[in-house]
Parts: sequence; structure tokens; C-alpha cells
Amino acid sequence: MMIVNSIQIFEKFGLNIEGRSALSILLFVVILWMTEAIPFSISGLLLILLIPAFGLTSFEETIYLGFGNSIIPFFIGIMIMSAALSKSGFTNRATLLILNKVGLKTSHLVLVFLVTGAFLSMWVTNMGVAAILLPLATEILENSNRKALDSNFGKALMISIAWGCGIGGMGTPVGNGANVLAVGFLSKLADININFIDWMKYGVPAMMLLLPVSWFILIKTFPLEVEELHMSKKYIENKLYNLGPLKSKEKKILLIYIVTIFLWLTSPLIKILYGISLPIQGIAVFAAITIFLPYIEILEWREANEVVNWGAIVLIAGSLSLGEMLFKTGCAQWIAGTFLGGIGSFPTVIQLALLVTLVLIFKIGFASNTASGLVIIPIVIVLAQEIGLDVWLLTGPATFAISLAFITVPSSPTNIIPYAAGYFSIKDFAFSGIPMSIAGVVILITIFYFLV
Repeated sequence: MMIVNSIQIFEKFGLNIEGRSALSILLFVVILWMTEAIPFSISGLLLILLIPAFGLTSFEETIYLGFGNSIIPFFIGIMIMSAALSKSGFTNRATLLILNKVGLKTSHLVLVFLVTGAFLSMWVTNMGVAAILLPLATEILENSNRKALDSNFGKALMISIAWGCGIGGMGTPVGNGANVLAVGFLSKLADININFIDWMKYGVPAMMLLLPVSWFILIKTFPLEVEELHMSKKYIENKLYNLGPLKSKEKKILLIYIVTIFLWLTSPLIKILYGISLPIQGIAVFAAITIFLPYIEILEWREANEVVNWGAIVLIAGSLSLGEMLFKTGCAQWIAGTFLGGIGSFPTVIQLALLVTLVLIFKIGFASNTASGLVIIPIVIVLAQEIGLDVWLLTGPATFAISLAFITVPSSPTNIIPYAAGYFSIKDFAFSGIPMSIAGVVILITIFYFLV
């Protein structure tokens, strides 16, 4: 009887059998992600089997929708470039150079870790940046005799790593797995092509506003017990001295990255002036191939294979397939109308505030930005279409909010890296993260409301 009633309820609100199947798959995979019953990458493979098993489309079409999407080679290219930057030693050198210029004032060090993490995370995977910054922060704290959990400076410095990486992830389309999904879904579901410049018009201002606010919140939440570290800068200088001048691989990857970023930024202008289309996906793939060419050879394939997260690529492919099915079966429209349709009656500012807040609450239960993007982005696109709002006006802040995993440590793998060092507790993270999340909501609303 309960099953019959459930079916009648679904039919009353316009969700057909295909839509109910897509919803069932979504709920099942959400449970898998929240419980981490199986690895995320395996859940991606499972999606590829479940979609045809439920009769939503053929197995071949499922594979095409996922692995055939241009986002997949784009993501592979980004990860290979990120691996090359890290393996060449350039990111480590850049971080040491920045720290060497800052001095030993504790408040300045917290700010520098925030800014460095944010800048690097615009181009390198967040977890990779956190892994680079963690040993430097640990060494600073150990050499200055800061004790784990007792030092406010230790808490602020370690949390700044997690926050900086999350904030920087908003700056470019390549800064976060959810950003990559958003670009793909906007193109496929709404025929909106967001290029690098389009994204950075909103991502960079949001990042620049969030960084000083996050620094202020950290040093006020955790009043630093010492103004300046009474220690020598020798260990940073010694590390730089031991590195020596820029090595050949560092010069090569730096040049490739500069050319790649230049092409990303100027591709809209090149199309206008010369009629040549340079998709950001193609530029990323070309740059990744260049890394392995004779006489360049920044990476061996074995090294790339060790660093590139192939499981994340499988997860994204499965996510893209399910996202398409949610849209095609009407399930995304049903979810948007049933649970979020009511916000259409509110003023635009309130709509944005409710949406970003809901995303931040939703993120508490998810440890994957990519998984969060899969669930949130197609629904938000449909919601914007249903209530007649600019699709980017809602999708942009919702996607940016996915990067703001400030309240719980498990809500992002990047948070776990500095947490593992033991200098702050889960309570410390939440205590500072709640006001930061409120600030994030206000800043994202301000950016998108006035710019869009």
C-alpha cells in the first residue's frame, strides 16, 4: 500500500517512471557517497552500469554521455599539468620564495599561507596545494615550539591552508572539480558557453574579497599568542639554497603554463579577430601532450600515472552520465519544482541567499566537490529556467559555494590534510567556519547580484 501511495504521489507531481528510476539511482549513489561504503571512483563505474540496467538508455549511450564529454580530456589535461608543476619542484620553490619575503610576523604568515594557497589552487588541484603547504607550516610550527591544539597560531596557520585552497578553487574554471562539471552542464543543458574570462570576472573578485575576510576571521577567532616568531629564517634560506637555480624542467613547465594561461585568457579575442576557435578543453589537452614531447619530457608517463587521479576521472564520467539522465527524464525539473520552486516568489537577493545557504548545508554531508556538483548543478540550471532567471546568476554562486567547505572537516578532502597534522580540532574548524560561511554567502550574493 505504501509503495502504491508513493507512486501516486510521484505521478501527481509529474514524475514519470524514467524520472523515478533516475531519482532512485541518485538517492542510492548519494547514500554511497555519504557513507563512503565503496570508493568514489567505483561508484562512478557503478553509475555507468545502473543507468542502462534501469532502462534509461543503452550502455553505449551511457558511455558516450560520460567519457565522450569534452570535459573528460580537459580534466585529464589539467591533472597532468598539475602533476608536472608539482613533480618539477616549481610549486615548492615558489612557496619558499614567497615565505622568504614575508618575514616571521605571525599574522603575516597566516595571510601569506591563505594567499599562496588561493593563488596556487587557481591552477593546481586543491589537495596538491595543501600537500605542498603542509610540511612548510609544520616545520615553522615545530621550529618555533608551537604545541598542537594549544597554539592559536598553529590553529590559524593550519586552517588557513584549507581555507586558502577552497577560496582559490573559485578563481578559474580549472580550480575545482565542480567548476569543470558546471562548464560542461551549462553547455549541454543550457547552451551557455563559459570561457576562462567569463568565469574569472566573478571568480577572481569573489576570491579577492574572501581572502582578507578569512584572514580577519582567523586572527580574531584565534588571537595569536605571539606577534613574531623568535627563530631564524635560515631554514627557508637553506632550503632555497639547496634547490639552486631554476632547473630545466621547472623552466619548461613554467613556459608551458604561461602559454596555456595566455591562450585560455585570449581565446575569445582570437576568435573575434581571426575566427579561430580555441576551446579551453583543446588548449589543456595540447599543453598536457607537450609535457611528454621529445626534448621537453618534463614527466615520464609512469610519473603522471602515479599522480593523476584516474578514479576522479571515472567518477566525473559517471556523474556526467547521471546528470544527463536527471535532465532528460525530467527528474531534475521535478526536484527543482518540488523542493526549490517556492523560492521563485522571493526577490532575487533572497533567492540567491537561500540557494547558497542550502548548498553550504548540503556540502556538510559530502566529502567530494565533484559529487556535490553532480547533484546540485543540473537542479540549479533547471530551477533558473523554470523561474525565468539568468541561468548563470543561480548556477555561478551555487558552484562557487561548493568550494566553501568551511564548517566540517570531512566536507572536503583538502580539509583533512592540514587536520591530520593535529594542530586544530573539529570544534575549532567549525567555530571559525560558521562566521566564514556567513561571510561567504554575503560576498557571493553581492558579486553575482551586482555583476549579473
